[in-house]
Amino acid sequence: MKLLLDYCNATEAILIAEGIETAQELECLHSLGVHYGQGFFLGKPERAFGNIGDEAAEILERLNGKENMLSLDAQSF
Repeated sequence: MKLLLDYCNATEAILIAEGIETAQELECLHSLGVHYGQGFFLGKPERAFGNIGDEAAEILERLNGKENMLSLDAQSF
């Protein structure tokens, strides 16, 4: 993952991690500096975009050191 992230950063590409299903996976990807992510831990598929789950929001607020107004459509973690 780190090699792919380094390549994306060097080429100004955006890396989206898929299949985030646990708090541990979210924390690991965040610590690596992954740009975006999706998966059941962040939110179940819905017809309309919505906010991420409460537990995921709390983890991201803690990791980022600030309140995070994240939604599934346009925010990074």
